[in-house]
Amino acid sequence: MKNKTLKMSLNFLESSVDYLSKTQCNSSELQFSIIHLASAVELMLKARLIDEHWSLVVENSKDLIKTKFESGDFKSINIDEAIERIDNICKFKVDEKNKKIISRLKKARNKIIHIGSSVNQDQAKAILVDTYSFIYDFLVDSNLYSQGSDLEYKFSEIRDKINKLEKFVTTRLNRIGHELKKHKNTLRCPDCWQQAIVFPDTNRDCLFCRKKYELNEFLELYCEAFLSFDELVDDISECPECGENSVVFAEELDCSICLSCGSNFNGYLRCIDCDILFVGDSNYPICPDCIRNRFDNDQMMPAPEYPEDEYTV
Repeated sequence: MKNKTLKMSLNFLESSVDYLSKTQCNSSELQFSIIHLASAVELMLKARLIDEHWSLVVENSKDLIKTKFESGDFKSINIDEAIERIDNICKFKVDEKNKKIISRLKKARNKIIHIGSSVNQDQAKAILVDTYSFIYDFLVDSNLYSQGSDLEYKFSEIRDKINKLEKFVTTRLNRIGHELKKHKNTLRCPDCWQQAIVFPDTNRDCLFCRKKYELNEFLELYCEAFLSFDELVDDISECPECGENSVVFAEELDCSICLSCGSNFNGYLRCIDCDILFVGDSNYPICPDCIRNRFDNDQMMPAPEYPEDEYTV
């Protein structure tokens, strides 16, 4: 039953996004976008309660009959009651900031439904983008769907549509900006392409879209998304710190970084003989081991004249 409720929630969410994604939205479309978004949030909250126990979404104790619940023959709780029960019963709380966002959405919906209130487009978008950000976090933090499930795929499709809404992206980045500023290195996420993965971080989680990556998975997907075929062949190096073959040039940081341990190699050189990274003279880009090998094999020769920054990583 939880999955059915969550699926319906995502259907309402997708409808809301589709209305707002139109080049020009008329007043009715904006109204339906808010109404459907409010329904999506309400059902999402109830799905979390059903995951705990089905009786938590039933308002009256006389309706606590499983067959009546399964047939939909009962009166369910409203949004405020759902939030209260989540806070009191579940191992998850809706924080005050998000409660205000939901309250704002609920008031806008009520005005539309009960008095036919018109909606200003900028106002509607502000309500929508704030609520979307809450939904992002709620779905991930409450573990409502399993990895690789149809529901995850459905939300991924909706998320791609949401990310195209420029105002949403701006709002979301502003919301997580204070957390990103705490860290020196942040990389682009292969899934949403936003520069919101904190390095070094064991989990490789994206703060923007909340995608979670295993270490090996992240290395593969990052290279696939952001490196060309030539770079995959020629420009992945062994890390001097951890020994993994996972040092790449990160365009967003304008330097090379190890995708395994997070070490930053700004100013390092790439040896023209063995391709490892080392600290040395940019006029002679050969590492100490290769210099010794050249001496041992009587192969010492002047270093080729390369542009000074060609082997600087």
